[in-house]
Amino acid sequence: MLNRLRRWREQRFAARHPLPEETWREARHRVPLLAALGEEEARRLGQRAWRFLHAKRISLHPELAEATPFDLPARLALAGQACLLTLGWRDDEHLEAFGNVHEV
Repeated sequence: MLNRLRRWREQRFAARHPLPEETWREARHRVPLLAALGEEEARRLGQRAWRFLHAKRISLHPELAEATPFDLPARLALAGQACLLTLGWRDDEHLEAFGNVHEV
C-alpha cells in the first residue's frame, strides 16, 4: 500500500514539475563530476536532484550570497552533487538517507 502511494506521489510530482532538461544539461556542464556520468545515470540523478531541490531548502552562506550567482542551474548542480552520494541506492534508501535533512 505504501509503495503504491509513493509511486503515485512520484508520478504526480513528475507530471506537475517535469525536470527542465536544458537546465539539467547546463548544471552537468558546470560540474565535471556530473558531466562524466553516463546518460542513464545522469537521467536518474537529474530526477533525484530535481525532487531533492523541491523538497529541501538550499541557500548560500550570507557572505557569499551577494557575490555568487545562485541561479537554477547552480542550485540543481548542488542538489545533484548531494544526491550523487546515493546514486547506486534504491529510491527508498535515498529518501531515508535525506529524511532528517531540511536545509543544505
